[in-house]
Amino acid sequence: MKDSRAGRLPPNIEVPECFMKTGDYLGNEQAQRNCISTNDTSTACDIAAQGMNVMAQAVAAHEEGGVLRLSLSSNPDLSGELAERSAALGRPLLKIAVINRQMPFMPNSAEVAPGFFDMVVNDPAATHTLFGPPNSKAGTTDCAIGLHAASLVADGGTLQIGIGALGDAIAQALIVRDRHGAEYRRIVGSLCHGELSGRELGREFGRAWGGNHINASSPGWLSDVGVGLRFFSVRAAFSNGVHVDLAVPLNRAAGISSVQFPVKSKTSFWGTRSRPHPEAFAPAAAALPKLGA
Repeated sequence: MKDSRAGRLPPNIEVPECFMKTGDYLGNEQAQRNCISTNDTSTACDIAAQGMNVMAQAVAAHEEGGVLRLSLSSNPDLSGELAERSAALGRPLLKIAVINRQMPFMPNSAEVAPGFFDMVVNDPAATHTLFGPPNSKAGTTDCAIGLHAASLVADGGTLQIGIGALGDAIAQALIVRDRHGAEYRRIVGSLCHGELSGRELGREFGRAWGGNHINASSPGWLSDVGVGLRFFSVRAAFSNGVHVDLAVPLNRAAGISSVQFPVKSKTSFWGTRSRPHPEAFAPAAAALPKLGA
């Protein structure tokens, strides 16, 4: 690989790659010509199409009662599919397992019998510290993008994100949305100037302490279902909006209406006293990674 990166491969050797570290092959025409542009779902198919006849994979190992157990650990889906495709094409494939004691042992479908491989290499020299991408700190811009992106993910939906500060910020924002709904709505509201229509903004929970009204069936917790409408002028930067809500208490006590229909005029989307200025987001972004801890 060092010769490939340096562009010093002899003419009788080619090294096709389907993953290249950003910036490592700038100006390396030989490596760029041999790059295979693929994605996770097509990797096994594209590799098999190259006529591969040897597969070597780092694996994790456990020994219990003298019985060796192996785990494919990293990319467990590729090895099985490569073996199946080679067998279907009638091509020989030498499968080699290289035990690395630093690899995490993933169970269930990632675990295979040693017989899956034609050869198992158990050499201490094969155990080494695993490569890990740099864990860059998520900055204010990353956090702002993460908050926006998180508000566009449907509740219960699925999102594929990459490695890095931006991916971390999106994942953290989704955690904050799920666990700290009120704080999430406050921060996103400051970024969007109250324009929150069409966004997923997390769940709402409420709890009350003290007072003369005791909820014996569910002490301290308030619960209801309802819908709300907000009417604001899009032609004015700052104006009052009309809040129309319909709520039905789920565990109401005597004296509480079965249906509540409040109509109010407020200067903010969520009913806070004042709309935060966008610059107020900066300290909140700095604290954002701590909110989901």
